[in-house]
Amino acid sequence: MYSSYLKFSLNKIWTFDDKNQAYIPQFLAFAIVAIGGLLINQAILYLLHEKIKLNFYLAKFLAIGVVTIWNFGFSNFLVFS
Repeated sequence: MYSSYLKFSLNKIWTFDDKNQAYIPQFLAFAIVAIGGLLINQAILYLLHEKIKLNFYLAKFLAIGVVTIWNFGFSNFLVFS
């Protein structure tokens, strides 16, 4: 929990320079976006590595790219807008 709140705080202060004081609703939205990213990551890994038999590290690299875009995009437009 501490790690998630630290990530949220750093994103709020540093990445998005957000001045909104609604910490709890924003943190919950941030957690939902992060859980969505985790689910997408696992789905991509399962599809690419288990089903298509792509090298695990290449599949992980692609999953990281997709989830990075997901997390930043949804954090930018939904959490810290």
